[in-house]
Amino acid sequence: MTDTANLVIGKIEKLNVYRHGDRRAPHKPLLLLIALSELIRGRRELPYDEVEERLLPLLRSYAPPVKARHQPELPYWHLQTDELWSVEGADHLPRTRGGFPAKAALRATSAGFPKVIGDALLADKLLAAKVIDMLLYEHFPPSVHDDILAQV
Repeated sequence: MTDTANLVIGKIEKLNVYRHGDRRAPHKPLLLLIALSELIRGRRELPYDEVEERLLPLLRSYAPPVKARHQPELPYWHLQTDELWSVEGADHLPRTRGGFPAKAALRATSAGFPKVIGDALLADKLLAAKVIDMLLYEHFPPSVHDDILAQV
């Protein structure tokens, strides 16, 4: 395996997923699966509105229920800290008092895998397949893998 492939695998292994007791938030793994499916189809960046539209139904189906609403803006923004995601113009987005970008500002952005990660996944189909397997087996029961893949 190449150094870049090892880098990608390492970042997927260290993916920071919110957990509270037995509950886990599969927001980031689902977003990565969506992004990888689009990357394979030739799209490197996804507009925020499309991410929200595609991620919300998946969260309703595969994430633990929440009191308020699922927030696709959170993985869209916070996945950057895992160095697996890049939001265009992130440094220049207006922020709320809490430091999070204003949702209206996010709506004007697109995001995707950083170039080196995207290039590695496109160049090595076995790496892409391994990443898919890692995301599925680490974060979801096998009984829903086919359903998730069909939706992304």
